[in-house]
Amino acid sequence: MIVGFGQLRFIRKSLAVAELTAQAAMKSAEAAKESSKAMVAVELPIFIHENIEKNRPYFEFGNHGRTPAVITRHCLVFKIDAALPPEPHYPVNSIKKLDQARVVEKGHAYRIEQQPPLSTEEWERVFRRESILWVYGYIEYLDFLKVERRDGFCFAFDPAPQMYPTMPPTPNDGRWVQEGPIAYTYSNPKSEIR
Repeated sequence: MIVGFGQLRFIRKSLAVAELTAQAAMKSAEAAKESSKAMVAVELPIFIHENIEKNRPYFEFGNHGRTPAVITRHCLVFKIDAALPPEPHYPVNSIKKLDQARVVEKGHAYRIEQQPPLSTEEWERVFRRESILWVYGYIEYLDFLKVERRDGFCFAFDPAPQMYPTMPPTPNDGRWVQEGPIAYTYSNPKSEIR
């Protein structure tokens, strides 16, 4: 009986040690996984909004990451409203699949040219600050591991006070600022986007 009790005690201690070892191994595996994700993330393209041309509005996104991106499509949506819904909605007609993929090397930029489709009356409402002109969308690309990724963006037009109130306002009379709900600005693998 004493021997049986001793064996039972030994088995219990062995199980406790095995459980602690398994937990340590799981933590170590999680740390290794996070470390490998961080190493990959450091190499990914990083797109930053850089420029808008005054005479021909375009949105230019510079690649400030360490590796090139192969752009496959982009989306650009203009909307006039006081606020955007919490989640973005991308109408099919706002998505442009590129006929030929475009490589954007580190230090180069990708440009989306599109005039905001606003009437003079709509521009005047924006300049009177009765409404906000929003532009949002995404750039879709393949990273250096050939993983499809999507970088979302959202901007609001900040109108400058008009110097000549008799002239109709234009996009040249203001600037784009990064604004909007948090769900519009992201950088994720396409497989993780709902």
